[in-house]
This record gives sequence, C-alpha cells and structure tokens, in this order.
Amino acid sequence: MVHNPVGGWQGAIGVQLLDRDYGAEGEEAFIPNDSEIRSSGLFWIEEKHWQHQWIEFGLRYEHQSIDPDSASSIDHDATSISAGYHWSLEDVHQFSISASRSERAPSLEELFSDGAHIANQSYDLGDQDLDLETSQNIDLGYQRQPAETGLVRDLKINVFYNQIDDFIFQRNTGEEDHESELIIFAYEQEDVVFEGVEAELNLAFNDQFGLRLFGDAVRAEFDQGGDVPRISPDRLGAEFTIEQSLWFGSLQVIEVSEQDRAGDGEESTDGYTRLDAQINVPLQIGDNSGLLFLRTDNLLDEEIRHSTSFLREVAPEAGRSFTAGVRLSF
Repeated sequence: MVHNPVGGWQGAIGVQLLDRDYGAEGEEAFIPNDSEIRSSGLFWIEEKHWQHQWIEFGLRYEHQSIDPDSASSIDHDATSISAGYHWSLEDVHQFSISASRSERAPSLEELFSDGAHIANQSYDLGDQDLDLETSQNIDLGYQRQPAETGLVRDLKINVFYNQIDDFIFQRNTGEEDHESELIIFAYEQEDVVFEGVEAELNLAFNDQFGLRLFGDAVRAEFDQGGDVPRISPDRLGAEFTIEQSLWFGSLQVIEVSEQDRAGDGEESTDGYTRLDAQINVPLQIGDNSGLLFLRTDNLLDEEIRHSTSFLREVAPEAGRSFTAGVRLSF
C-alpha cells in the first residue's frame, strides 16, 4: 500500500506471504522428500527528496518456518534495516552512501542436505543448528549522469565493505563419502569480511563508435584467518561497439586474473583472456522485424576455469565457438 506524501515523505508498507511444498525423490535426492516452507514478511520503505538530494530507509521483518517430513520444524525470525543518502552536483555528479544491517535465515538445502549432489559432484551435508546470517554493509558510490554530448557519457564507481557474522558457506572437508565416493562439502558458519570495488566508464567517440571500460575486484576473508572459497578473481574488460545504418556489432575482451586465494582445500585457478565478438544485421520483412546475427565466443580458445564453480577442475568452459542465426518477431 502506497501512502499519500506526509511532510515530504513518500513510501509504502507491504506484506509478503509464501507457502511452498518442496522436496526431492529418487536415488539422487539429497534433501528431504517433502518439506513445507512458510514465510511471512512485513516491510516498510520511505524516501524524501529535495532539490539536489534525497534520503531513503527501509525496514523488514520476516518469520520463516521449514517443516520437513524427516525432522522437526525449524523456525527463524529475521530483521533488516537500511538507510541511504544521495546528493548531486549540478545534476551531473551524483554521490551516495548507504548502510544496512540485514539478517538471512538459512535455506532448506543449508539445513537438511545429506547426500550426493550429482550436478556439483559433491556430497552436501547440511547443519540443522545453523543460525541467522547477519550482514552489516557500507556502500559508497559515485555516478556521472549520462551526457548527450562529449566523450564521457557515463561513469560509475562503487566501493563496498561487508562484515558478515555467521556467514553460511560450504567447506571442503577433504573427506570422502564411502558410498558415493564424492568429497563431503559441509555447511558451516564463520564471521567474514567482504570488501571490493567495481567501476564502469562509457565513452562515445561519435554517433557510430563507442567504448565501455569496466572492472571489479573483491576480497573475502574469515575473521579467524584464511580465504572464503569460490570467490571471483579480479577482472578488467573493454567492449568496443560500432553502429552503422545497416548493421551493428561489438568486440569485447576481458582479462581475468589468477585466483590464488582459493581457500582451504580448494584449487587455485589460472587467469585468462577472453575475446568475444558479434555482428547483427536488422531485418524488415513486411510488417515484421527480425535480426540476422553471427557471434563468436572465446575466440582465443583459452582454457577457462571459473573459481566460483564446484566443477572447475573437471569441467572448464567451452572453447572457441561460433553461433549464427535469425530471429523474427511477428
């Protein structure tokens, strides 16, 4: 429900309800056969605008209950609150700062998994004693508003710091389940810190040629020492775009660093350079529109293994590939 403005404030209050039956059957099932998941949430958001600035805040309370057929019901109550302040200079440069404290209840898989997860080639082991995951976050942002003229059309920079208490993750125990012969990955909780930066710059040389530069980096470490597993490595990229009267296309290159902070029991991944390209030709067939396209991925045929994947050691991304096709809309 959206309320009428009061003293310059505008916002809404709402309720979210969920009642879900979920389960798995068969030899490959690793969660209970039947579980009823119920959650009810109440939220409130408000914001107030001035000429060149505005503030906003939000509040949410949620109750979650998971009732599996093979164990007792587990309930959690989570509360989250956030606030942000934004201001602009001459309607061109926009700065923002936001802070939040949020709680997340563990999921069905995190609580009750107990079996071979064939898709991940792991034996997943949940923990019914998992507590709420509590995150305290600070975000600082800068954005140069899109400009209609000039070389720099858009610039975005964001820096974040997240302190997460009782962070839920899967630890590689190094132990093997004798029946499935898969390594056991157990859900555990530890306090961690995530910090990182992401940036994007869009340049327009003229109406036909453009360039997008982007990059991001994140560090994730346990308070007691050691690296959080399956975290993305640093990336830098550039995408050159061209738009002509009869066709348009792009050439994108991404330089991904080695991930040598893989975490205990995890393998590091090598860096790689990925080059992708595409050409598109718009079509007009009577009153219908269409698109003729040609795309090539991983043109350099690099061996790409993602540090975030459970299967990085056995299933790298596909090598060089070409795709051509026609898309029609009618």
